[in-house]
Amino acid sequence: MKNFFKNKKGFTRIVDFGDASTSSRSEPKSSSPKFTTGFTLIELLVVVAIIGLLASIVEANLSSSRAKARDAFRKSSLRELQNALELYHTDHNAYPIAQSGGGYLQTSQWFSSEPDDQAPTRDDWIPGLVPKYIASLPEDPRGGAPHPYCGLWKSAFLYASDGTNYKLLSHCAPEGVMSSNDAFYDPTRPYWAWMVTNKTDLPPSGCGDVGNIKWLFGTSYPICW
Repeated sequence: MKNFFKNKKGFTRIVDFGDASTSSRSEPKSSSPKFTTGFTLIELLVVVAIIGLLASIVEANLSSSRAKARDAFRKSSLRELQNALELYHTDHNAYPIAQSGGGYLQTSQWFSSEPDDQAPTRDDWIPGLVPKYIASLPEDPRGGAPHPYCGLWKSAFLYASDGTNYKLLSHCAPEGVMSSNDAFYDPTRPYWAWMVTNKTDLPPSGCGDVGNIKWLFGTSYPICW
């Protein structure tokens, strides 16, 4: 016969008084109960639920930490590329040219680091930098993953330049909170890109006159440059 008791630590003690229907001549009966410590099913379910809750909290913290690490890589890559571009400019008195075609459409202005992006893709998407000015051109750590603001565009680095001026983007990639106080803030793409550029006098909106369809880095701005 078994009875159940709760001890001071919360564990259930199963008390076994033995089976009165069976006895052995070689083993005399004992009036002392046998105590066995164990968990009930409800206690096990509570423990499993607590472990699951803790695991979800840890996973959320890990995901946030990974996103911050990816954003830190994107910003450090933009700075590294900016330094390499200035070194190139010192030697050549111009920036690497990256125009896949004339006109003002965004797809004709940019080279992308990511294959099959909406902008043309090249291995040397900033021509002439590797290997003298930088060991290799970076790729976005999410490998072209989609972004909620970007449609068919991929997470990538984009570069545009006419030789006189350039703009470099971490495009459809940032995962953290975007702020106009950020040194990498892009007024044209406030929610889905960071930028570096040599042209510091960008207009407040980031875009030029919509009636101007020429490539005008030197005197004005192309559409949504």
